[in-house]
Amino acid sequence: MQQYFDAQMRLLTQAGKQFAQFYPEHAGMLNIDALKDRDPHIERLLEGVAYLTAHTQKRLDESVPEVSEQVLRQLCPILLSYYPSSTVVQFKPKLAMQKTHSISKGLQLNPPKAKADNKKIIFSTTHGLDVVPLDVEHVRYQESHLGAELRIGLKFVCQGERSNFDLSKLNFYLRGDTPLCSALFQLLKTPNKQAELDFGANHFEFNKKLKAKGCSATYLDIDGALLPSAAKSHPGYALLLDYFNAKDRFYFLTFDGLKDEEFPEHIDRFEIVFRGDNKLPPGHQLSKENILINCVPAVNLFSQAAEPIKIEPNRTDYMISADQARFDHVFSYTVDAVAGRNSITGQSYDYTPRYQSVFEDEKKLFTVLTKDVGAAAPTHYLQLPFNLEDEKETLSVDLTSFNAGWPRQLLQEGDLSEGGKDMPSIVEVKNVIRPTNYLACPSQPKHWQLISLLNVKFSQITQVTELKRLLVLFDWSDKAENRLRIESILKITATPISQIKRGIFIKGVDVLIDIDESKFVGDADLYHFCNVLHEFFLMYAPINESVQTRVNAIPSYKSWSWDIEPGKSYQL
Repeated sequence: MQQYFDAQMRLLTQAGKQFAQFYPEHAGMLNIDALKDRDPHIERLLEGVAYLTAHTQKRLDESVPEVSEQVLRQLCPILLSYYPSSTVVQFKPKLAMQKTHSISKGLQLNPPKAKADNKKIIFSTTHGLDVVPLDVEHVRYQESHLGAELRIGLKFVCQGERSNFDLSKLNFYLRGDTPLCSALFQLLKTPNKQAELDFGANHFEFNKKLKAKGCSATYLDIDGALLPSAAKSHPGYALLLDYFNAKDRFYFLTFDGLKDEEFPEHIDRFEIVFRGDNKLPPGHQLSKENILINCVPAVNLFSQAAEPIKIEPNRTDYMISADQARFDHVFSYTVDAVAGRNSITGQSYDYTPRYQSVFEDEKKLFTVLTKDVGAAAPTHYLQLPFNLEDEKETLSVDLTSFNAGWPRQLLQEGDLSEGGKDMPSIVEVKNVIRPTNYLACPSQPKHWQLISLLNVKFSQITQVTELKRLLVLFDWSDKAENRLRIESILKITATPISQIKRGIFIKGVDVLIDIDESKFVGDADLYHFCNVLHEFFLMYAPINESVQTRVNAIPSYKSWSWDIEPGKSYQL
């Protein structure tokens, strides 16, 4: 406020001086610098006017981001909240497990209090998982002039009968640095031969070729988003946000080649063999620690009730406190629901978000505002309409909360070892990577830029400048490698195409991208990035238009292509 006051005081003094010079007979006393004895009444008047105009200017400046915030809250709420800390957790079945157990989406996990400095730190799984009775025993890799061969050795670690377990889908998580994970991803996703089941030399009679060739990306589709608020936003934006800020989502692969396969009861070990043209980068030593099973992403988000809010007369804005006893490490992430209870009649009411109301006469409305009060995370405020009848009400607010930067600061690999009440007792859990840091969302001055880009059509995102501008807005990581990936896009050529595929006439767009390969740590990293871009194009394209993506790496002119697929009709 002081800065606004000083600016208005300077403006009034200069404007008064100028006016007094032009009209000395009417307002000569306004030229304070020309007076030997200043008039205190004039000075008090100028100070009062400066205060009023400063307050008005400050309120106007605050109202502009409030408007843009509400627009974004309706169009793409994931852009208004910090990106929380994320990790990957592994569930290990115990020997006594007799059948496949399912881990539910949203299962809460926490570290022992001693490792969390007695702070309440909670992670939640982002997807469900069927725990299979297997563990990775070894990973062997060899290459020749014909290509590369990868053997994943698995062993049964449970006593139950094989027929009680569902092995139709095996989820692998690739752990390691970017060159290794990208190369493994490309090798497992694009093999050139059918996968094989190998039971070893002593049981070679059970060896067989499988129907499937390779793996598919587990969380690449619309339902793969990590953040719960992504359901209210364009799935293509959630895809980009997760790629730049939680890339481990894209290192999960699913192998469904064991569907309907029967395993001999007396054999506990077997290998799945993949063969392809893509080789691992030189100098990398592959081990069983690089390919894990029974893993799922988790984010530092959890549900809880905020401190009750008592409505007061002549007041419309109320600060939301997630947990007064833990104010230093538990913060509100999103407001999920608001309900009121009249202390006299005992009647309860559900409040409706202002911009989701249907009828004009609804009175129980609320708006969520975000203000930076200097805490580790922005503070949410509840704005209610002025209504004297509500003065006897107490509000209860359901929140999604997070811990800001504490998980990264306090936790290490393996510390998330305690499960919530819904966790099966027959499995153990731990995080296999250290939690990431939380990331700040775009500042309020960028809100209008975000809003303008949210209405970009598919024909526009096939233009280099527009696509780069869009990608930059979702990169909150401040990592040089992400910046280089965005800068690598040199040229995009979109050409209408028509094809007949399996007797069906297909009309679509061929998107040819020239990529500067020097911006990547390897060809596999380039392939991984373009694989995400292809999926983004599909999510953005209208349902009546198909997309075929082709990539040329410059200057080597290596090329990759993705089959033509129909758009997924999620254009805003």
